[in-house]
Amino acid sequence: MAEKLKRELGVFSLAFIGVISVIGSGVLVIPAQAASMAGPASLIAVIIAGVAMLLFLLMYAELSSEIPVAGGTVVYPDIANGKIVSSMIGFGLLLAYIISPPFVLEVMFSYLSTYFPSLYSNGQLTLLGIFVASLIFLIFYVINVLGVNLTGILSGIFGAIKVAILMVFILGLLVLAFHPANFFSYGGFAPFGFGGVGLAVSAGGLFFAFTGFRLIVDYAGEARAPKRIIPKSIILAVLLVFAVYLLMQIAFVGSLNWAGLSQYGVSPGSWTSLSNLSSPLSQIASANNLTSLSSLIMLFAIYSPLVFVIPVLGAEARLMMGLVDNGYLPKFFNRLSKRYKTPYVALTTVFILTILTLVLMPRYSSILSLVSSAYGFTYLTIGVHYSVIRKHLSPDRFKAPLGSIIAPISTILGAFIVIWSGYPYSLYGFLVMLVFLLVYLYYNFSKDKLKEDLRTGWWFIVFTALLVVISYLTSPTFGGIGKISLNETYVLVTVISIAFYFLGVRFSKKISAIDVKAISPESGEL
Repeated sequence: MAEKLKRELGVFSLAFIGVISVIGSGVLVIPAQAASMAGPASLIAVIIAGVAMLLFLLMYAELSSEIPVAGGTVVYPDIANGKIVSSMIGFGLLLAYIISPPFVLEVMFSYLSTYFPSLYSNGQLTLLGIFVASLIFLIFYVINVLGVNLTGILSGIFGAIKVAILMVFILGLLVLAFHPANFFSYGGFAPFGFGGVGLAVSAGGLFFAFTGFRLIVDYAGEARAPKRIIPKSIILAVLLVFAVYLLMQIAFVGSLNWAGLSQYGVSPGSWTSLSNLSSPLSQIASANNLTSLSSLIMLFAIYSPLVFVIPVLGAEARLMMGLVDNGYLPKFFNRLSKRYKTPYVALTTVFILTILTLVLMPRYSSILSLVSSAYGFTYLTIGVHYSVIRKHLSPDRFKAPLGSIIAPISTILGAFIVIWSGYPYSLYGFLVMLVFLLVYLYYNFSKDKLKEDLRTGWWFIVFTALLVVISYLTSPTFGGIGKISLNETYVLVTVISIAFYFLGVRFSKKISAIDVKAISPESGEL
């Protein structure tokens, strides 16, 4: 079905679909969290997190440029490892996508409540707030229905504005409030050693701040010339986000006015006390008497969640199309608008589900957030799918550098993501994915199919179950009971991940270049 979508997205549009989805509210708090754990060495943590995410994205660039289908993130698991793996990952990813926009928009309304208290009260949206949020979703739903080109153009414009706001803020701090001594005083450049850097990447949220680029892959079926455009757009998006995050970390550390921050519970020279900041970027601007920059970052806090919704609604629909192609949903959901060639049925469905989430959120927010906890597991198998499929792709494709080495490393990193998600969220995510096996059984209940899918998918169930056990036993830093240290955890997870990477490849589906070609008949010509 993906070949019937309009191929209208260029490098700029696709890149900013990624940028607008990655740079969000996290940038408002993560610089302080990372600095509180690693001090000035948080700059190294940013680099590590960015490089780690790039490993995943290079593999996606190779796959999606050669197999440019809607919802590729859920199609590739099905090609390589069958229905059990693809059902657990596919529905886990779709639910996380659907639940994300209402929660993000709630963040925006929490900031707006200072000026419009009738929209948000007692930590939740009011009825009026739900109504206004629903209108916003309706507008973005219409934009998505009117064509992917419009979605791409607006994502490009709004994404560029998002980057521009942050760059003005960063330059303001660098020019008006920069204190170079912060990088070498107060314990030196790395006051907590490499352990602090590792914590900043994981518990500090730096790696998670780089998630969201996969939306580019979900829109791959609408890229004008996938072989050229998709790799370029992914690399451009990563470079833009990486530059913003690294410059923001430099500006944050360099503009720390310890005396001015004391009013917010920060002790002079104490990196750990930076965790006391509730609105770090706004407060650091205020501490330097830069009220205009403080107001600017508050504007970003309102603007960022709002524009995030545009590409995500469309990505949800493309994921749904991928699940249709996998055989999990009726083909009715793949219907396209005759005029705009957009998946209007899937878009309407995700719009309704988004509004339903919005209505349920005030009462069931904790349950809804648990449902989305399966998201961390969706990074586990990318290296396996990549290694299985790449052998059957055309020789003139874009190739990820050192792909055979990147693949097992990405499996290790994917396992770390599960651990970093923390216990009991790792358990909740695993249980949610097990529920999705019921969907698999509903659509594939035959002895022969079950036998084959168990052969190609058993390893994933065992792998995820073992990671949940390790997550429970690990350090309290990630919610565990402390039976094994962090260092022991990383060694154990590394060994297990390498073993299950090779098991995943060994027990993959028996596919051929013809099978891969059938998924996307146009891919070899673009």
